[in-house]
Amino acid sequence: MDAFPPPYDALPEPLRQTIWDTYQGKSDKNPYFAWDLGFTNNHIRLTLEQLLKAMDAAGRLKVLKEIHARFGILPAVWSQIKAIYDIWDYPGGQDVSQGFSCELKDADGLLTLLRSSAAAGKFCEDGVSAHRPCDTFREIIKAGPGLHVCIVPKADRASHVHGIHIDKFQVICTRDAKGMCDYSYFNWQFYDHMKDATPWVLKEKVLKPILQNPPTPAFKPGEPKL
Repeated sequence: MDAFPPPYDALPEPLRQTIWDTYQGKSDKNPYFAWDLGFTNNHIRLTLEQLLKAMDAAGRLKVLKEIHARFGILPAVWSQIKAIYDIWDYPGGQDVSQGFSCELKDADGLLTLLRSSAAAGKFCEDGVSAHRPCDTFREIIKAGPGLHVCIVPKADRASHVHGIHIDKFQVICTRDAKGMCDYSYFNWQFYDHMKDATPWVLKEKVLKPILQNPPTPAFKPGEPKL
């Protein structure tokens, strides 16, 4: 790994390594993350310093730093990130979340970790995912933001990518004996999360499928409706 210029040399080593690995892995044939990590719109490769400054100015580095810091509760999760594909901040995440899509080193190993006793008191597993085909795990918090780790099942990995984000208002929950989330519904935290997330769910899960696959009309245009 090349030396990071100041002030970016002060970034935690695991975060620097992930940025470096992603930067090295990009090419003009791989569009993932190219505009944020390694290329300008003219496909001219940025230097590492140019890249870091551009990420910093766009607020993307801030997102990475905040997510990395939250994984202090279970650092082994961050160590499974092989490359980052894209980053969004809260405005880019419709003020619901900030995060990124990613490639994992061992997705099944991460599933095992998050379901193990090592994650007890730190993460629990959602019974149902509102995201793309994913097994999702929530950071256990009492108030404010919280991590949400989305791991694509093996059968869907050819067409979907993994993702990690911070929900602006995480659902308060505990981990039951089976490792599943036991949600707390009657509080402002749950209300704030649903207020933010419901419009996104309606758009992504209801409106978008209808627009992509409009229903066949019961009558042909001009046909008398007897």
